[in-house]
Amino acid sequence: MSRDPSDALRRGYARLTALRDAVKDLRLSQIGGEYVREYHDALSALSGTGISVEEFKIRDDDIRHVPTGGYIRSALQRDRSDSYVDKAMFMAKVNAVISYFELAQEEPQRQIGFRPQR
Repeated sequence: MSRDPSDALRRGYARLTALRDAVKDLRLSQIGGEYVREYHDALSALSGTGISVEEFKIRDDDIRHVPTGGYIRSALQRDRSDSYVDKAMFMAKVNAVISYFELAQEEPQRQIGFRPQR
């Protein structure tokens, strides 16, 4: 079932603003991986509307992992829930994509009448 692209944009925007509002007041310097996954899920939904969101994604290099201490087949196993990203980086990415959508939705103001000469 395909959705109206404008509905998908509104839903994505709502998810992003709710995520921003939920995280901005947290008194933490690091944000857990579950927030990053929710953010990337919202971006994926928006990419289905034909908008490129790659530059707004949080890079793998910015995601840190807390070692959980388990070795399986000589490779350190990491639990996805034990990952985090710096809050400042997370908020910068969320705010950037929200700003992009706000700017993209603005229509140029129509002028009515004549402009006075200067």
